[in-house]
Amino acid sequence: ELIKWGRNFVILRPEGTEGTYLIAVYNYSDEISQLCSREASIHETYDIINNYHDELDISITLKNIFGEYIVTRSSLNSFRSVFGFLSKLDFPETLNLSDSVPLYYYATPDTDVHTETVDKTLSLRFSIKGAGIQIVNIERKK
Repeated sequence: ELIKWGRNFVILRPEGTEGTYLIAVYNYSDEISQLCSREASIHETYDIINNYHDELDISITLKNIFGEYIVTRSSLNSFRSVFGFLSKLDFPETLNLSDSVPLYYYATPDTDVHTETVDKTLSLRFSIKGAGIQIVNIERKK
């Protein structure tokens, strides 16, 4: 169920999951968005993503919720990405499998988990520098 959305965020409540919310906040430019609709070299893609330095600060408040919630926040950004890893290798045409082990580190989001006691409102603050996304899963503790 779509609760609310805007240019840089979406708030969802998955069907059949009472007390669960998903929030995605993303920072991007029109130029980054257009990369998805055309062919671009890996070098051009890397340059467009890494030359985007705008910062997004946004607060989102969920109202009329009560109880204990597990809040899981996962973040990916342009500083820690597959593009960053490959650029350090000078964008090789092929990649030896033994060289790809660090690729998992670069492709895995930073994740933080905590429990929050909510009495009517839950406010979350998001801050993203450059291209990136943060996804927050909020689930009522059982």
